[in-house]
Amino acid sequence: MATSQGRNPIATAILVLVGLGAAVFGWRYLEQRKSAADTQSTASTQQSTSANPSAAQTSEGAQPASTAPPTGEPVATVYDTPVAPQHPPLSAREYKRLRQKIAQADHLAVESPLLDGRHIALSSVQSLLNSDDFDKKFSQFEQESRADVLADELSRALADQFAIRVAATNLKMHAPEVACGMRICLARIRGHVSKSDWDEFVAAWRNDPTANSGASIARIIDRPGGGQELRILFSNDPTSRSFSVPGPGKG
Repeated sequence: MATSQGRNPIATAILVLVGLGAAVFGWRYLEQRKSAADTQSTASTQQSTSANPSAAQTSEGAQPASTAPPTGEPVATVYDTPVAPQHPPLSAREYKRLRQKIAQADHLAVESPLLDGRHIALSSVQSLLNSDDFDKKFSQFEQESRADVLADELSRALADQFAIRVAATNLKMHAPEVACGMRICLARIRGHVSKSDWDEFVAAWRNDPTANSGASIARIIDRPGGGQELRILFSNDPTSRSFSVPGPGKG
């Protein structure tokens, strides 16, 4: 009896079909597991976003949380730090030499409304210091002062002296500004300081023999945005101790 050496074709086909079925079933099973995992992950993300919507907004790159202070919270005022003078204050001898040159020069045009001959007119000075146009007048003083070599040198020297005084107070004051002509100097300092501190500052300056200033008048003005402005007008002649007051029939 002869024996067949090959496999039954029908049995082989059945085995192939069974193998393919198992592969398809396994692939579909893995796909279902993956889909279920994705669904669960999405649901978890949505729940987290609902609990913390701001975190989701930031992660999407829309808008980070604002760092601005809440409405109504006061904003800190930044004050200029008075810089150290770029050169030593004028010595008494240097100031005297500069004063001699200035005394021989004509006053600047911007000084004219404030002078009565060679003297400073008190009424005009008071009007200037109390004026709402003081900033404009001060700017005019600065412009003419910077255009004149002697006036500019004097302005810088006296500004350095004021800067030293302001730095020594440790008070909330801005750096001082000084503009000088041939007869008159204007100074202003802004800050948030009590009236008593302003008064002490002015008194100390007036009583200092090295201040290189003559007759002076000062006003403390409240600024609309807060704080104060100290305005000083003074003679740059240390020997001058008074202002000119109009006599009868004048002014």
